[in-house]
Amino acid sequence: RMQAELSVLGFLAASLFFAYKLGAAHATAERTVEERWFPQRDVELTEVVEYSHMALFVGMCLYFSVMLIAARCAMWTNERFLRHEEALAFERSGATFPASRDLAWYRGVRAKFVAYSSKTIKVVDGDFPFALYLRLFSDAIMEDLIEVDAITWLGAMVAHGAEALLCRYYPHDPEMLLLLIEMLLNTGLVALCLFGATMLRKGSEKNWTVPSYLERGTVRFVQSLVLCEMYRLARAIVLRKTGGWVLRGYVVVTIFGLCPALVVYGNVLLRVPPFVGDDDAEIIEAVAKMAKRVAAGEPPPPDEEPKSQASSLGGTAQKVRQMMGVSQKQVVPVGHVDGA
Repeated sequence: RMQAELSVLGFLAASLFFAYKLGAAHATAERTVEERWFPQRDVELTEVVEYSHMALFVGMCLYFSVMLIAARCAMWTNERFLRHEEALAFERSGATFPASRDLAWYRGVRAKFVAYSSKTIKVVDGDFPFALYLRLFSDAIMEDLIEVDAITWLGAMVAHGAEALLCRYYPHDPEMLLLLIEMLLNTGLVALCLFGATMLRKGSEKNWTVPSYLERGTVRFVQSLVLCEMYRLARAIVLRKTGGWVLRGYVVVTIFGLCPALVVYGNVLLRVPPFVGDDDAEIIEAVAKMAKRVAAGEPPPPDEEPKSQASSLGGTAQKVRQMMGVSQKQVVPVGHVDGA
């Protein structure tokens, strides 16, 4: 994906180079009326475009650095959950396994999930491959984050358009105001992470169904926020701005530190009570049936679900359904290890 983004940036660089050589910069600068809205000379316009292009390149590198950390964190967490699932499988067979605080937390979350799901989905039992279920959604969310969607670009352009208007009309220093807005948004991310940690630790008696469009919208909002903030950070680096680095440091720490954790554990939070929705229920049933087929040594059917049913799922759940065909051929549920 990084290669694709670099290819796009290379195309932009080539287009700007030929536009400059053909006199487009000079013609555009001559048509502007007010200096406040646009550079008045072609040299100024060329400099602005070059800085913007370099800032876009650095910003995309920073964005994919955040996504790389999130992907590594997701892979490490999935492996850890898989080890916990194996340990619980051996415990169910009567074997002993060294206890740990992390294993106890996973056992509690899994027990609440199985107790809730087994009431409405008959095929769910104590051998349900909970780690595989979480991994499928984690992979789908990471795919959404890595692929910068058109809606994300639209959100980023709207945000930068509002920023441009603010810089034109705000009578004081707009840079500090924008940094304060970023700090407030990132503080909201901190509060969201604290809420998620509290819900995972304590749980709730109610079930708050999260619609698929809201879940997908949250992913796009986080993606747009990270993209915009990484571009602004890159612009500060390229332009060598010296002010406001304390606030920028707070933004960088929260983005690089909290976003990977929010991606990983936010996925866990949305997959267990009290946030299990109808889309989740369909995936739970499909995973449970797949696990029983694999345990019985049965081959996967060529087309388990009709396309109309698969297409009724929204957003992330639909991507998980598409992954099921690969998963049932390559992944053996650890709830059915030898002797367990």
